[in-house]
Amino acid sequence: MQFPRTATAAASAAAARLPLPAQQQQHQRFILSSCVRLLASLAKSSQSAQSAAATAAAASQLPKQSAPITYTLPHSTAWPVLQVSSPHPVSNIRLLRLPASLLEQEQQAQQAQQHSSDETGLPLTSADMDWLRVRIAMQERHHAFWTDNNNDFFARKSDFERTIAETQGRPATAHELSVFYKEYLEMSYERHAVYNRELWRDNIAMLVPGVQAELRAIGRQSLLWAERTRELAADARYYTGRFIRRVLAASDFGGYRAHGVTVR
Repeated sequence: MQFPRTATAAASAAAARLPLPAQQQQHQRFILSSCVRLLASLAKSSQSAQSAAATAAAASQLPKQSAPITYTLPHSTAWPVLQVSSPHPVSNIRLLRLPASLLEQEQQAQQAQQHSSDETGLPLTSADMDWLRVRIAMQERHHAFWTDNNNDFFARKSDFERTIAETQGRPATAHELSVFYKEYLEMSYERHAVYNRELWRDNIAMLVPGVQAELRAIGRQSLLWAERTRELAADARYYTGRFIRRVLAASDFGGYRAHGVTVR
């Protein structure tokens, strides 16, 4: 059975005016609230990212704070021992220095015109002290170079970022900083090349004294082990003799006779 065209159009219009079921309306409200929450979270994250970028840009303009340098002895080192510092806040180099006890021993040895001694009690020659001072001087040269280099780099970087902020009214982008860094490397290429040549020259010059110092350290350690081995052997002979004498004294073979009343 077919309805007339006018009746069908009227029925469709009436159905369109009917309210949606409750579940469908609730589903639509949930979708709308989810979209609103998503948009709010996106706006909040964008604002936090902008504030973090502004904070980082402001922090990069501040000078690097200096921290006190602390010296400690390494946990596992070969003899002789040098104190190693925490990384320097500007150069990031760990500095070296002679322990105070070793300096006192050297001073006493100079006054007595004798060799100084390390913590093992074995002689520490003037060649060993000279080798330690060579290592300290080498580390100081690294520290001086990288302190000047890092101070110059941060100063130029700060000027570059300040120029970008004044001319364009925004912080420098990562691409602009990469261009600045490339130009800085090209500008300081010759200075770094000279530093690398001096570094190779100094390291090669330190090979022979370093091998000699290690051989002397091995010899001292061998003497120390030999002395301790002799002490352990003497202790072993002493306690072994005592044990044998006590065993012989407690046996018939050693002439021991029981004392007491014999019941027949």
